[in-house]
Amino acid sequence: MNFRGVSQDHDTRYANKDELMIESMKLPPLFEKQVDIQKVDMDVLSTWITKTVFEIIGVEDEVVANYAVEILKENDSPDARKLIHSLTPFLEQDQAMTFVTSLWKMLLEAQKSDIGIPEELILERQKQIAEENDHRRHDSDEILQNRDLHHAEDAHIHLHPLNQQVNHHLLTTDVDGVGDIGVEATLGHLKACHVREIVGRHLHRLRLLPRGDTLH
Repeated sequence: MNFRGVSQDHDTRYANKDELMIESMKLPPLFEKQVDIQKVDMDVLSTWITKTVFEIIGVEDEVVANYAVEILKENDSPDARKLIHSLTPFLEQDQAMTFVTSLWKMLLEAQKSDIGIPEELILERQKQIAEENDHRRHDSDEILQNRDLHHAEDAHIHLHPLNQQVNHHLLTTDVDGVGDIGVEATLGHLKACHVREIVGRHLHRLRLLPRGDTLH
């Protein structure tokens, strides 16, 4: 007596096993809300999926992330049960449920948006841009402070001989008995030495004197 075996591929019991498991799966009311994948920016959601999978399993796994995206794109109205069932071999069942629950909330929020992106991700991106701008502003302030310090040191180096020159004129000019007239004469002599021009130039560099203004 000959017996003929039946492969799993041709046995309807095995062929329908996955479908029966999917149909019998109990899900929270959240998943009763339908998702229209055409209203979702999947490029942005794909990035979120990759990041979330990494947070769940602790390593980067593009295979799982890409598989989840492919399942979502199979139908304009994806089936949450099928998604959970398909990801369970890669994730623990509790992890698969947690992941798809978060994903479903994102999808529902995304389809309500005019640009297909959940508000949470928009706010997160805005916060990231603000932090990047703060870092750039901080770096720019440090550069300006270092430049001002360099200019101040440079001005000190150039003004030191100038101070010596002023002191020399004041010490070598005999102002005894001439009062204010002798002092004015000394200052007039210093003008001829371009003292004010030199001081003004350095004040401009230190931003202590507006451009275009001169010392009077």
